[in-house]
Amino acid sequence: MSYSDENLRLNERVLVVLNGDDTLGPVSEDDLAQYRAIIAVDGGLNRLYWAGVLPNFVIGDMDSVSPAVLAGYRDFNGEVIVDNDQSTTDFEKTLVFLMEKNWNALDIVGFQGDRPDHLLGNLHVAMKHLSICDFRFLTSRFEIRLIGDGDKLQLDKMKGIGCSIIPLMPSKGVVLNGFEWPLDNEDMSMASRVSVSNIISESEASVSLTSGCLAIQIMPLNG
Repeated sequence: MSYSDENLRLNERVLVVLNGDDTLGPVSEDDLAQYRAIIAVDGGLNRLYWAGVLPNFVIGDMDSVSPAVLAGYRDFNGEVIVDNDQSTTDFEKTLVFLMEKNWNALDIVGFQGDRPDHLLGNLHVAMKHLSICDFRFLTSRFEIRLIGDGDKLQLDKMKGIGCSIIPLMPSKGVVLNGFEWPLDNEDMSMASRVSVSNIISESEASVSLTSGCLAIQIMPLNG
């Protein structure tokens, strides 16, 4: 994977597969073998199963997974965790399960499709757990990172790469270092200021804030 942090160790991260498009995104067969665990979220099992990938767990209310696929997964002694609570999404149920295991470094794929409300809902769920979890939302075309209160994201060795910074809530003290259009202790909100199609202009760059939540969309290095 040619994404933002070349120092990330996949054996310390968990791959979470939702039931959206671009099932595995940039994740290769070699990458799959390195992950600490692979989790299917409900109908995400359909996509993994037919791709020949058996996750460690499938979690959800099982309203989207094919009964035949679920039966086949059970034949391989796959672990199924059924949670019928309709007050939370299957993604949030999965996050609760992962946090109980202290699996907090997460790569999310299959999180988007033809319904924008699913994408926005998944980002909203992640925001609620941002103080505990490190999220990378991965697709074949881009990566989304979330940072919250007091966080700083290093974007080194990415000179020339496109990057958009979108506040998901009013955010204060935003600093963009090493960008073509930098910011220095600025406030951002959806109603005032965003940074779309910015460009990393230095070999060492970073995004930080004092409070709020930012979504940072990064184009892949091979992009």
